[in-house]
Amino acid sequence: MTRARVTLTVDRDARIIFVRYIGEVDGQTITESSISQFSDVENVWEYDAIFDLRRFDGVLLSPEVQVLGERWRELVSGRDAGRRSAIITSDPFLIARLPVTRQRFPGRTIEIFATFDEGLEWIKSGKLS
Repeated sequence: MTRARVTLTVDRDARIIFVRYIGEVDGQTITESSISQFSDVENVWEYDAIFDLRRFDGVLLSPEVQVLGERWRELVSGRDAGRRSAIITSDPFLIARLPVTRQRFPGRTIEIFATFDEGLEWIKSGKLS
């Protein structure tokens, strides 16, 4: 059985944060772990992000996304405007809630992709040369 966890990997050169939700992680753990790990990244607002949910077996409810969004906005104070977040998932529930997710993270452009490669290519296409 896979150990449930939230992992965060930082590519400082490419200015991309890779976040993976693995297993049956609850919304409170996602919020606390994500914000804690984001807080450790210097100038986190300067990074695009890929959220890989392909191995996520939990449920992230709208109120939990709201709290995550509030905590994120407190952390970055709007300095992340223009950055991109790619969500990698085929979960129809998460896809249907994309408009709500976008509202919780104003200033960021958020899209959903079926594959990691598609999401990474989209992130890279928005980078300045």
